[in-house]
Amino acid sequence: MNASGDCAGKTGFVRDLLIENRICRTIGFDRLLFFAGMRFGSQKSWWGNGSPRPQSHEGLDLCFFADRLGQYFRLDETVCVPAAFDSRVAAMIPDFLGTTVIAVHEMNDSVDRCLVFYAHITPDRDLHPGQRLEAGRCFARISGENKKTWLPPHLHLSMAAEKNLPPLESLDWPMLNRLDRNLFMNPEQILDAGFQVMEFTARTDLYAAFVPVSSGGGHQKRAGCRKNGPLP
Repeated sequence: MNASGDCAGKTGFVRDLLIENRICRTIGFDRLLFFAGMRFGSQKSWWGNGSPRPQSHEGLDLCFFADRLGQYFRLDETVCVPAAFDSRVAAMIPDFLGTTVIAVHEMNDSVDRCLVFYAHITPDRDLHPGQRLEAGRCFARISGENKKTWLPPHLHLSMAAEKNLPPLESLDWPMLNRLDRNLFMNPEQILDAGFQVMEFTARTDLYAAFVPVSSGGGHQKRAGCRKNGPLP
């Protein structure tokens, strides 16, 4: 495993997120939506006036998606977060929008271990280091601590080979933000759904432009997600 390699290829992560949150019962999911600044390696931002990031993005931000009618939705603080892999909680550290859970994914065919950072979340009350996480099972919710009206609640994912980073006990976001971006992996590798990249317009009201999933959609009842078989 190396920084430009993969952890385990695609997972059922998006499907599990949709199913666990019953999103497909009210919304006919079609595709994920990303502004360029939400993607791995981008130096753009996707909020406020669109100023460049001080460093390129070491992860992937998940927030927006479209339904089959072309309507735009966003994840919110009611959304529970499933584990992408069978893993173990290695650490929990604060971030500027909530908490980051660092999970260790032990691969069967390698002595290397993959770290998955689930950021801007609120862990379940009883979650603790050492706890096992089962792939597809929720262990947290997207954080609602955000006081920045221009930046809606969202899930940030980062991934890296454990051997490429400083010791776990020393990790925090000030340190992670200073690290060489080549030490991280592209989290898009685990996505099991199609996506579209959109142009960001400065000072867009993202809260108004995207309907929160907690509204239930309100316009259709379509079961579009299945544990087995492809996403629609």
